Amino acid sequence: MAQHIFKGPFHFSQLKSLQLKGKAGIYIWGFAYETDNGKLSQPVNLQNQNYENETSCIFKDEWKFIPYYVGLADKTDLFIRLTNHHAVRTNSSATKYVRFKKDYYKKFFNDPNYKIFTGDGYMQYRDLTKLVLSNPNALSYFNNLHLLYTINKQIKPICKTITDIPIINCHKGKHLIPDTLDEIVSTKSELNKNSKNNFWFCFTELSDGENSNVNMESQTYYSLKGKTVGKTKPYNPSGFGFAINAEASCKDIFKFNLKGDIVANNNFPGYI
Repeated sequence: MAQHIFKGPFHFSQLKSLQLKGKAGIYIWGFAYETDNGKLSQPVNLQNQNYENETSCIFKDEWKFIPYYVGLADKTDLFIRLTNHHAVRTNSSATKYVRFKKDYYKKFFNDPNYKIFTGDGYMQYRDLTKLVLSNPNALSYFNNLHLLYTINKQIKPICKTITDIPIINCHKGKHLIPDTLDEIVSTKSELNKNSKNNFWFCFTELSDGENSNVNMESQTYYSLKGKTVGKTKPYNPSGFGFAINAEASCKDIFKFNLKGDIVANNNFPGYI
């Protein structure tokens, strides 16, 4: 069985130095959180940090890495994929990622009411509508006209279709709606002058001639301690044909069995 070893977390400013252009692989990106008495506190604020060289980008032991998205890079390389994910206000796909309300970023990954997205758009709309109705403090934006209306009736979107409503086209009164994802991950942006520059990622490269596929992506998804926002295949108790391992620096985000092996299952205990 093929084994893929994850490295990281790395800060976005390290991406160029990692020489990932043209490289296929699987990646996990998300945020660093401070902790307080064993609980997640606030996203780490790195806006004023001098992250100009690799040695200054060390992920601190007292932080927790909270994965937000698992993806694969094959036809497009790891460098391009991660660069696009970081551009949450300008990349056409990134402007349609789900946005949570601030406090929910540290809860969604093991909230039983936040359902895994396995590719059925109607089911995702139904599940998220139920989530918003039961917890108004969960979502602040989703790329669906009806769900936006459920989230906040005062949001006035400019849309081409029901599911083509980037967050940059959503207003409340005379102003764009707040973008919590931009506030966490970006450096200084026009919308959030105090963005936290908090974008971290782990990755595993594939060997030459090896192609990434959705089975690898799904194996990674179900090996994490928490759910992420991207699409994955339904859980397969028989496995996905791959094995996941990790360097010591990023083992904290994975689940283990009694033998000390990283395992994939549909239980998500969380990161504390």
